[in-house]
Amino acid sequence: MGEQLLAAATNAMFKPFSVSAMLDSNGSNTTAVAAVAKMVKAAGDVRSKRVLIVAGTGPVGIRAAGLFAKAGADVCITSRKADAGERARELVLKRFGGTVRAIAMPDAAEAIRACERAELILNAGPAGVMLVPKQAWANRPGLKVVADVNAVPPLGIEGVEAMDDGVTKDGVVCFGALAIGNLKMKVHKACIARLFERNDLVLDAETIADVARELMALSLDLCGLDDGRLFLDRSWPTAEALSEPARFVAELEAAGPLDLVAGPSGYGLPLTRVQDATDEDLRLAFLAAPGETGGIGGLRELVRVLARSALPVVLTPGVVHLPTVPAHRKVNRVDMGTAEKVCAVALAVSEQARRFGAPLSDVSFVLLELGGAFTAAVAVAAGRIVDGVGGSAGALGLRAAGALDAEVAYLAGEVSKALLFHGGAATIAGWDESAVSPERLAQPATPAEQVARDALVESTVKTAVALATAIPSPKEFLLSGRLARVESLAHAIRAPLEAFAPTRLIEGFARTAKEGAQGAALIADGLAGGANRALVERLAIREARGSVLDHLYVVPRERARRRLGLA
Repeated sequence: MGEQLLAAATNAMFKPFSVSAMLDSNGSNTTAVAAVAKMVKAAGDVRSKRVLIVAGTGPVGIRAAGLFAKAGADVCITSRKADAGERARELVLKRFGGTVRAIAMPDAAEAIRACERAELILNAGPAGVMLVPKQAWANRPGLKVVADVNAVPPLGIEGVEAMDDGVTKDGVVCFGALAIGNLKMKVHKACIARLFERNDLVLDAETIADVARELMALSLDLCGLDDGRLFLDRSWPTAEALSEPARFVAELEAAGPLDLVAGPSGYGLPLTRVQDATDEDLRLAFLAAPGETGGIGGLRELVRVLARSALPVVLTPGVVHLPTVPAHRKVNRVDMGTAEKVCAVALAVSEQARRFGAPLSDVSFVLLELGGAFTAAVAVAAGRIVDGVGGSAGALGLRAAGALDAEVAYLAGEVSKALLFHGGAATIAGWDESAVSPERLAQPATPAEQVARDALVESTVKTAVALATAIPSPKEFLLSGRLARVESLAHAIRAPLEAFAPTRLIEGFARTAKEGAQGAALIADGLAGGANRALVERLAIREARGSVLDHLYVVPRERARRRLGLA
């Protein structure tokens, strides 16, 4: 009935008389999405894995089965009656496709047989009914994850508590109903916010799952220095930071009193107190038009919350703002490297100077940032950034296509933010978005995966070598980011680069916070007059000027402003 109502509502709309709509009947879509997201994160790639949906004939079970099937899992639905299971199977296959079976499981006594070969088990049964006894899952060979959406005692899976959130019990990772519900509410809140960003968005199970993946894919790191000494090293899931920004701010306040905080700055601004940042500043920093989803625009709301606090937060520049980059290299460029990439460079500059026992003015390298979505590169000569190629303008990324052939952009018709996050190695490999894994790319199992790996490695090496022409004899190529920690991938990139200069990973000084956050701590410390003030001066952070639109010729500046909703 819910799907019929959604279809009727959307079919009755026509532009410009349309509004965004979301289907979440009794929370079934967001609950299913949250449960599947938790389980996939714990289990990794679920392709060909055997997934058992206990009592999977209801709204949550059908949607969860569909999402798993769409991700390539071998799904089995149980029901008390065989005909009900068969109807559910047909519904899932019609909408989601994939591999789905149905078996009868009249009561808990049959659970042991049903669970025999399962690698993931989700109980989607009614409240207050125990369907999976502990002996059916505990210490079962091959079983990786169990999850229960029943929060009313007796709970649906015996031995799994409602608050279990990735707890390992009897050799199995367990998720309880309240832990799933916590993510469900964050996803629900994020989806509601999306409805007010545009007037043509339709959120059903699949698109709600896209929102959940976006929230879970990223983290915001906190790294703090007290005159060079590490005192804060923490990572927050983006989902938590964006859905409960007040808690994120409270964490920063609890670490205080703080002299300065280098905040999330997107594509960057000339050094700006967050309390002084205008709406136009934030549009330019995050390059997000009203109603535009995707990209890094979702951080704007967190920055607004930081602006309402008393914290001494500053927004920092991207590569394109720096005076050390010659003007001719900025022509028709916007993404030469985000503010986070400038921060990662700060860490690399500091580290190389320390290792070589040399002054900052002797530092030179090309930094390759191999992230979970984009691949970016920045060139440093004499301790200063002199060129850069951002993730949307350079090499192929894990998720993102990097620089688009102009004719490809023409054929696309419209280049949206969502398109910038698509077309990378994961797309080439033919993976579902829920199954993106750098580790899989390191050991390709299909011809498509081999093409994806080769394309990512070769385009990364070409970008690094081309950028090195901006530097007289770089001392090193430096690697950072998620993919840099996948040994076989990193080796494949390092090997050809070694012909030009030594190549190594950035070490960093924190255990949890990523390289960008560590560099942001160095910059904040230097701006506040701490031990890293010479580093900030060398990078010319205070001298940054202009906006990301200042060097456009192919697109008139006013047209670019209108695209961002600016007069």
